[in-house]
Amino acid sequence: MFKTISSSVFLKAFGFLLGFIIHIGLARMIGTQEYGVFNFIFAIISILALFCTCGFPVSLSRLIPQTTLKEPQLVHWLIRFSQQTTFVLSVLVSLLFYYIFDIFFSLEKTTISAAILLTVFWSVLRVHIGALNGLKYIKLSVFFDAVWRDLLLCCVVLMSFLMIDMTIINNASHALLWLSLICFIGIIISGAIINHHPLSSLSEAQSIPSSKVEKQWMFTSLPMMLVSGIRLLMLRTDLIIIGFLLGPLEAGIYAAAIKFAGLVALPQMAIIPYFSPHAAEYHAQNSHKQLEKLFMNAMVLQSCGGFVMFIALIFMMPYIFAYMGNDFNESFHLLIVLGFAQILGISCGPAANTLIMTGHEKILVKILSLAAIINIPATYIAVDSFGMLGAAVVTGIIFIIQSIMPLAYIWHKKIIG
Repeated sequence: MFKTISSSVFLKAFGFLLGFIIHIGLARMIGTQEYGVFNFIFAIISILALFCTCGFPVSLSRLIPQTTLKEPQLVHWLIRFSQQTTFVLSVLVSLLFYYIFDIFFSLEKTTISAAILLTVFWSVLRVHIGALNGLKYIKLSVFFDAVWRDLLLCCVVLMSFLMIDMTIINNASHALLWLSLICFIGIIISGAIINHHPLSSLSEAQSIPSSKVEKQWMFTSLPMMLVSGIRLLMLRTDLIIIGFLLGPLEAGIYAAAIKFAGLVALPQMAIIPYFSPHAAEYHAQNSHKQLEKLFMNAMVLQSCGGFVMFIALIFMMPYIFAYMGNDFNESFHLLIVLGFAQILGISCGPAANTLIMTGHEKILVKILSLAAIINIPATYIAVDSFGMLGAAVVTGIIFIIQSIMPLAYIWHKKIIG
């Protein structure tokens, strides 16, 4: 366990380091306003991609280990069905939102086109990441999730600094187009790895599911989509509302605080790829003691790791924000609020993920839906009244509440132990 988790931590840390370089470089290269446009659009793309995937990435992480134990011949169908459905939905959603972006957002056609292209490629790549995790290619899933995109984009950013006379990235649309190309290449490589796996390369004749299996898959995946969609919507609500009410300049300042405050959750994100398939497997085997031990180890590791990251950020970030530009000095106070909320939230352990992996995703949907219903109007009022700091405070409080409630449910229902 600890060997795999340490590898995930290293990959996640490396990915965040690359993200550091990218966001610092983009902020200096394209300016605060274009940086705000880039993050504002990417926040919307992330939400669209989640709904396009229908919850398949999380479902694949949970159901592939279970299916391997009972009906391994269906693994091929699970992956193929997820890929095809996601591609069709992402294309349809992209066409719809092209016109919505064009009508409601005063953006260039190139920027909108790049956003739509990225939505399709990012959606399919997310499904591949979930399949890799379910097949227990954990290091590869973390690599494509945390490192691949930022590694190649970092190379592009560094090239832009070195080749001053060449226009590689000078606005938000250029950055989105490069991301689209990177995701497309990632789809090809990760797809080849998935198809090489013995379970996912079974012939069509060996993997024709019954109608009962199809219904079970859809009924399982849709709650996953709601869980993932609502969670991401809550993470991006503040940035989107700030972009609408205050403008791209403030969105850029706030986006920098969100990006770097996310470092506090690095230990949790490194643990989840290992935790998810093993929790699903222990639950399928009714190994409650092993599941409890896994949960407690994950809780301790992510709590201690998050605290260390928060202390490091307090000392390091004032200098980095100053280097990015004078506009970003305000980001530090926002980072303190968001980072402290992250510590309290991740100290509850992977409670929400435990509910998903043990078949209790419906209660998680209710918890997150209630939090989202409160979060959206509360954030709107806070931004309108108190600006970016108000958004950070409301977001932090809601995040803490939505982290405590799943943990309380787990202990009350004795799901583990």
